[in-house]
Amino acid sequence: MERRLTKKVQKHNDDLKEGIMGWLVDNSLTISEVSTNTNKIDEFKTFMGNYPDIMFTKEDFLKRNRVKNVAPQCERCGAKRANGTQCTRRKKEAGKYCGTHSKGTPHGEISPSDGDVPSVKKVEVWTEDFKGINYYIDSANNVYKTQDIMENKPNPAVIAKWELVGGKYEIPSLGV
Repeated sequence: MERRLTKKVQKHNDDLKEGIMGWLVDNSLTISEVSTNTNKIDEFKTFMGNYPDIMFTKEDFLKRNRVKNVAPQCERCGAKRANGTQCTRRKKEAGKYCGTHSKGTPHGEISPSDGDVPSVKKVEVWTEDFKGINYYIDSANNVYKTQDIMENKPNPAVIAKWELVGGKYEIPSLGV
């Protein structure tokens, strides 16, 4: 395909160059320098003949690779596909299935024995300032290791427990 396309573009370029030169000759036109009144038609022909043609490379014909977002196992739809495997789409926020399978599961559901579906509990964490140092905490009074949260680890380490004393957050085990 690359060779065919290159030949077609080459032929078009040659036809265009010949067409321009033919039009100049047919209309008895000349290209001349204003100050010296010299004929520049031969120089123009040389310029047109030497003008570089467009070149195609293999990369011009390659398809762009599609990036697929893979849903974690715990967030995947709970329906079976026609080939008996688990649907790879992400399930809806409040449901057990993706948008397609929420209307029906013609091939059945994935049971826990069909695929290992680990139970993952999502915990909402936020930052709180403890005497000038920001720590990630949750509603269960856990203080998480900042590095684990920043690296988006699945099980961040709990480094302490926080307490609310007189409207202020405190971490007694860290002395903060």
